Amino acid sequence: MENKPYGLSKLRPGNVGKANEETMNKLREPKAEKPEHEEGEKVHEIHEHGDGSFTTKMHDGTEEHHPDHMHLTTHIAHHMEPESKHFHTSHDGFSHRAHGVHETGEHTETHDHENLDELKNSMDQFLGEEGKEGHEEEGEHEETPIGGI
Repeated sequence: MENKPYGLSKLRPGNVGKANEETMNKLREPKAEKPEHEEGEKVHEIHEHGDGSFTTKMHDGTEEHHPDHMHLTTHIAHHMEPESKHFHTSHDGFSHRAHGVHETGEHTETHDHENLDELKNSMDQFLGEEGKEGHEEEGEHEETPIGGI
């Protein structure tokens, strides 16, 4: 029986040509890390799970699991601006939901509010603004012009 080449590459079983061997070696090499994008751009990944939870992988490689989107969004905001408090609200047509993260990275529980006043009170307490709204500093009141001048 005559030994004929197989296909267009003229390869036979057990006979890997030099070019094919180099290609196979390249495929076996571990993939290089993705380079950081131009101008300092950083990539963050969000993976949504079927149960309403999420996992994030930040540009620095840290991964964290989030029970809901409220926790997710405040986590990302805190990652971008860690020296600030962050508060996220949503409304589904029936109730208001709120979630916050402190400067320390500590999250509050996601909770529901029946009306806007409850939500405002919750946000005031979280931000430490309770009792400050509507009070002007001494000497900072606006004078009313006389005669429209």
